[in-house]
Amino acid sequence: MSAARLNWLERCTSTSLGTILLSLFALAATLAPNTSGMGTHEQLGLPACGVVRMWGIRCPTCGMTTAWAHTAKGQLRQALAANVAGTLLATLALPTAGWLIASGSIGQWCYLRPQANLIFLLVATVVCLALFEWIVRVLPGMVN
Repeated sequence: MSAARLNWLERCTSTSLGTILLSLFALAATLAPNTSGMGTHEQLGLPACGVVRMWGIRCPTCGMTTAWAHTAKGQLRQALAANVAGTLLATLALPTAGWLIASGSIGQWCYLRPQANLIFLLVATVVCLALFEWIVRVLPGMVN
């Protein structure tokens, strides 16, 4: 039994998504991770975190760009300290990019076909991880 071929739109979408992920990882590799564990995104001309400015606490995504920059440099301990969910995303980015680009290039899914329940599980895991880490970081400051 042969694997189903991807149509033109599926091939373009797969290759494009893979290229975007690869580009984000390459961009992260060019950034100097902020030593505070967050704020690296400001090197891209983006504003400082509004939650930090308004309320003085980190938001769930604070440190994600820093985590990507550390991960791209192989500094996993520093990446995890910056943002666990961001480290997970950055770690998954390279193999996922390769898989998407290879699948789009050859016109069929390499090794495994994307499944909605697996994608949902991965997204839910990253979101829950980001929220859990945020609560753990913010709660001690709110208790005092």
